[in-house]
Amino acid sequence: MLEALVPILLTFAILYRSSWHPQTTGPARTLVLTLLSCAIFGAVLFAAGIAIILASLVFYSEFDDFMRFHC
Repeated sequence: MLEALVPILLTFAILYRSSWHPQTTGPARTLVLTLLSCAIFGAVLFAAGIAIILASLVFYSEFDDFMRFHC
């Protein structure tokens, strides 16, 4: 659980300090930036999962007996 909070908190801090929509203040800005931070984290996890799936597909389809020792 803690491993997921660190990137979300870091993303939130970066977005909160940025000049993105400075006219929104208070709890509304905090809520929007919290939801956006969670969405960014979810998208990164999804992209990493797709990358792992594609890498394993390439590994299993292109390398025949990859762990076999050659003499």
